[in-house]
Amino acid sequence: MVFRGKPIRVLLDPGSQIAVFSTPTARKLGITLFAHTAPIHMQSFTGETHEVAGKYYTEPITLRHGDHWTTLPFELSRLDDQCDAILPHWWLQQHEPQHFFQSEDPNNISFDSAHCREHCTLSACVASFTAAQTADIPERFR
Repeated sequence: MVFRGKPIRVLLDPGSQIAVFSTPTARKLGITLFAHTAPIHMQSFTGETHEVAGKYYTEPITLRHGDHWTTLPFELSRLDDQCDAILPHWWLQQHEPQHFFQSEDPNNISFDSAHCREHCTLSACVASFTAAQTADIPERFR
């Protein structure tokens, strides 16, 4: 997937319950972070917790894969070095990626569901953007 023209590595994780972004990657990309008033409990599949996990979250950010656009906030945590973000089970249920298990090439994953055809196009995403978010979209995609 791509964020502000920069490729990021996203894990589509049917075992995850929340969208998570790597803390170092979020800081490197200049994503606005917010502190929770009270930390939420987060743990990895092994039961580990991390010092940042559950304390911060992002503004809603937009990711693109081909012509599929999605905007959502993420919780912040330390992730594996090979992963910048995790999209959880509920996101997979809503967006129904095609060829998810059939191909190791992420370019073969497509989003052809009725939900995505209606809600995940560039025009649907731009309609919900603020002026600052729109400035990050290259003119050829507007």
